[in-house]
Amino acid sequence: MVTHASIMALDIMGTAGVIAATQDLSFNFTADMLSDNRKLIAITQGDSIPQLFLPQLIAAQQKGLFPFEKLVKFYPLSEINQAMDDSLSGSTIKPILLIDE
Repeated sequence: MVTHASIMALDIMGTAGVIAATQDLSFNFTADMLSDNRKLIAITQGDSIPQLFLPQLIAAQQKGLFPFEKLVKFYPLSEINQAMDDSLSGSTIKPILLIDE
């Protein structure tokens, strides 16, 4: 749903990137992609250079420009199924399981 919406929001020759996929994606390739020469790319492991990107990310978070705390939610291991359900529903972007609690 979000991925398709991002494709449809692109201008001619625009590019959308997918960093996580929790649901099947289906769309009309000819109408949604080819007609306006749009691109969809998969981004794995951030496709960044950690030595450059992490300091920038930390600086953005310190300035309040990257709300990391809104992207993650912690779950005890006993709530693994809830973590998965929340991830699939989109209510949690990055569930983190706590093993030692």
